[in-house]
Amino acid sequence: MARVLAFGVAVVDIVNVVHSYPEEDAEIRAQSQSIRRGGNATNTLVVLSQLGHHCSWSGTLADDINAEVILDDLQSYNINTDKVDVVAGGRTPASYVVVTDTGSRTIVHYRNLPELQHDNVNVDWLGKFDWIHFEGRNIDEAAKIVMVVKSKYPHIPISLELEKPRNNIESLIDYVDHAMYSKQYMLSKQFIDPELFLKEQHLAFPGIEHYCSMGDEGAYGIGAEDILYHSEANNKIKIIDTVGAGDTLNAALIHANLLRLPMLKRLQLACDLASRKCAQDGFEDLDVIGL
Repeated sequence: MARVLAFGVAVVDIVNVVHSYPEEDAEIRAQSQSIRRGGNATNTLVVLSQLGHHCSWSGTLADDINAEVILDDLQSYNINTDKVDVVAGGRTPASYVVVTDTGSRTIVHYRNLPELQHDNVNVDWLGKFDWIHFEGRNIDEAAKIVMVVKSKYPHIPISLELEKPRNNIESLIDYVDHAMYSKQYMLSKQFIDPELFLKEQHLAFPGIEHYCSMGDEGAYGIGAEDILYHSEANNKIKIIDTVGAGDTLNAALIHANLLRLPMLKRLQLACDLASRKCAQDGFEDLDVIGL
């Protein structure tokens, strides 16, 4: 299998499961609570590792006890963390997640930790990978790393997740091969139709592949040949936990690309695995049989 590197953040997720989201100023009892590692890039790597790939994460960690939760979890999935930059005196980012019986999740995120600086990335180390994935954040520093990869290792495919409408984030698209948009990002660009959105992105950034995840509406994709594809989601499942469903879909798209599957098959595989993720709590023992 392939060697995959992802740049992004890792956090500690404190997840409370409740019957329904509370009204303002209400007090309710949680059905259950769990504390686990989170973060888009590391979630994607955990899925890719279960699909058989050799994964590495690059980012920053604090030197506090909560960082051990992240490292222990990543190491349990055989994800390499040798190049992680430990920031003395920092504090591990945390996400406070409320999950309801319907599977909806509301997240309050707190971070007080500097993000990775490009000067701390070993350029020679980057050349050992078969695929490099970027979480769309820390834009100025990410741009410097992306440009190094593109100029020195043009054979390595680069994917970019665009989940939130961060300032100047689209400047990164010029240097990647695969752009992966969320429904939230699409809506922030004043589109409600993923087909129109992807066609617009294809016109603005031709020559690369564009994907858009739409939750229970499935996922869409368009490639350099200007043909748009769509795969439906599996809406027959019982939704247990949607946290990380988009990260799972992105991991499946990377996996399917590495297998050189045609785009429609990639979307179908991605929607299948994202649905399997929604049908279980967390990422442990994700059902990847047949993928």
